[in-house]
Amino acid sequence: DEISTTIRNVIHLFFPCDECRANFVRMYDSCGFNHCSRLTSNVYTLWEHVGDGKKKRERAIKEAGLQQQRPSSALPERQLALWLWEVHNAVNVRIMKEAAERENRNVTEEEKLSALFPPLDLCEECWVDEDMAEWDEEVVFRFLKRWYWPAEVTPAIRSRVYPV
Repeated sequence: DEISTTIRNVIHLFFPCDECRANFVRMYDSCGFNHCSRLTSNVYTLWEHVGDGKKKRERAIKEAGLQQQRPSSALPERQLALWLWEVHNAVNVRIMKEAAERENRNVTEEEKLSALFPPLDLCEECWVDEDMAEWDEEVVFRFLKRWYWPAEVTPAIRSRVYPV
């Protein structure tokens, strides 16, 4: 799919943290969080500017360390948003675990939950169970839409996003 492949390629080429970049590309290239089957697109690769001919484009893409984008069915915006959200939460938890390991300790469940977005105080209904072990993806998607693309920025969101 074009959008997630573009995200992968931008991170591969421009993300300043070498370790972060390598982790993301490795996750993406191994179909992390099932993106290979969750995310599809009917948009063809946009590498025509490289020149005429399939071989020339493929060589330029390979030399740049990029991935060729394959056409397929329509990309569901919901799955892309949820995939990015899952990746981001996994990175937050991994970074927390790495910090704890440097301190020779284990991450507590409370610490792990505090690394996840959205936190319970912002979206209690995002959780399916009392143990906070499972998310309601439909509710999470609606929350993400309201959070990142609010029709009207509410005072609660404004205070969290734009603190004084």
